[in-house]
Amino acid sequence: MKVEEIFTREVKSVSRETSAADAADLMWEADCGALPVVDEGGRVVGIVTDRDLCMALALTGQSAADLPVRSVLHSILHTCRPSDEVREALRQMRLHRIRRLPVGGGGGLLEVVL
Repeated sequence: MKVEEIFTREVKSVSRETSAADAADLMWEADCGALPVVDEGGRVVGIVTDRDLCMALALTGQSAADLPVRSVLHSILHTCRPSDEVREALRQMRLHRIRRLPVGGGGGLLEVVL
């Protein structure tokens, strides 16, 4: 089975400058626990999770309105392609101990999230 057969197609995203408060609001509205972070050209540069936001807010003492998403991004981003086998995507997720995997198209543009 291919990744393109099971991924989430309607994906919301945020920019690096989006506040933690706005990211959390979008997660609440979209009923999701993670959002891809994209640059001005629509390329995926990271992923932010509800856990990332909670931990950053608890550890920094900053208000959610003052904490930009860029401050919680990890330096390494793992992705897969729509044509990848699901088993390989799952292996990558297990290997890197991640629960979300952005699915990228050509040029690093976001397509969906697995």
